[in-house]
Amino acid sequence: MHDAFLHDLCDHPDDDAPRLVYADWLDDQGDAERAEFIRAQCELAKMSVEDERRPELEARETQLLAGHHNTWARPVGAWVRHYVFRRGFVEGVELSGNDFLNRADELFALAPVRHLKLVHVAARAADLAACPHLGRLSALEFADPAFGTHVLRTNWAHRLGRRPAAVPASERVLTELLRSPHLARLRALGLAGNGIGSSGARLLARAPLEALTELDLRHNDLTGEDLDLLAGAPALARLRVLRLREGLGLGGSQGSPPRFIEGATRILERLEALELTWATTPPAGPFSPGAAPALHALRLDQVTPDVAALAASPVLPRLTVLALDRCGPLSLRSLVSGPAFAGLRALSLRAAGLHRPALERLASSPHLARLARLGLADNGIGDVALAILVGADLTGLAELDLAGNDFTVTGLQALLASPLAAGLRRLDLRDNALHDTAVGALLRADLPRLAWLDLRGNPLSAAGRQALRARFGHAVRYGPSPRRGAPEGTVTANSIL
Repeated sequence: MHDAFLHDLCDHPDDDAPRLVYADWLDDQGDAERAEFIRAQCELAKMSVEDERRPELEARETQLLAGHHNTWARPVGAWVRHYVFRRGFVEGVELSGNDFLNRADELFALAPVRHLKLVHVAARAADLAACPHLGRLSALEFADPAFGTHVLRTNWAHRLGRRPAAVPASERVLTELLRSPHLARLRALGLAGNGIGSSGARLLARAPLEALTELDLRHNDLTGEDLDLLAGAPALARLRVLRLREGLGLGGSQGSPPRFIEGATRILERLEALELTWATTPPAGPFSPGAAPALHALRLDQVTPDVAALAASPVLPRLTVLALDRCGPLSLRSLVSGPAFAGLRALSLRAAGLHRPALERLASSPHLARLARLGLADNGIGDVALAILVGADLTGLAELDLAGNDFTVTGLQALLASPLAAGLRRLDLRDNALHDTAVGALLRADLPRLAWLDLRGNPLSAAGRQALRARFGHAVRYGPSPRRGAPEGTVTANSIL
């Protein structure tokens, strides 16, 4: 019976019904936690990021997965490099091109795989392009060191006055892969870190990717002219989400941030979500979104926005997600004072040089009530500025990121005593040097809706951790802090912040 259920859900990977029927059968077999996990992930997949039930359900998902992921991933988990559960089953996997070709039939018979990341694809590029199983995917990522290695060698050859190879290996590989007749239904493509350059951009513009809506092109040595080409490519007419990151000085983008920013602006006409990062300092720019009639999520990282133009543009009233991270000290007055700011549901100002005057302007805005997510990580705001922030009208706030802000238990107490604390579902307090005195403040606080508390990177004692676990259960996280930065993976309108 188990095999029949598995066969059905693998044949219908986009349909929840076979998964939920299988969950009912698992209940009958006494496997209640596996059934609960399937239902929880199916529910999360349909749930809005602002849904007040989400943090609690995510915490339960994490708890179930922590105890069972090795068992539930079998046998696929034993021979792939990495795997990701979605909607109750392994849906995302990473493995080498050679391993995929050798085990593709087995892989798709054992799991409803929809997202595939392939590494080391150069040697088998033609065979991969011919593999009919690619047609079953909704998202595909390629990561091959051969691509980026060629770009580095080519650019160093130019710098040393030498002639690079006439036909790059990376171009041959990408040509094979993008000619595949099995990519016509692909909705998301990730090429981050492959250094495809201008030749790759030309290939991409001609590729048969008519269904593609999401594209990750970070670290690909692209120029403004390349972005102009992609903006006008009929093959990318349905593109809605784009992720760009350049400025490492590896080639054509070196020293040309204004032209690159101009190209990114031109491609905005069709986009719903854009993440744009310039990887070197000082920040590149200025950036103005122009008309961008469909844009509702924008993330700039080390790209200086034209704040006055953004505040006056027709784009701002349509934005629900805005991130201006590492963009240098910003003048927020024109941005936060107008009624167009009131439509934002998520705002990030990570490492934006926000000290007391800027926070006072933000806190005094009358248009913050609808804000559900606020990210202020790495601003070093301290206790005094934090006390100013918690006095703002943030009645709708559910998620607050205060990582890396150098406040003490005094600032934490001000936050926990404020009216906004009772509405918080997620609170990020990483890397604030909070000691066990903070544990007592958290234990005494009234946090009825809190379902996610991140205290990683804080020097808490074993006793303090145990007390927090007893109070908050698996909602609390502690231990070493991961590197903070741009979200990884293929960007979506919901994940762009």
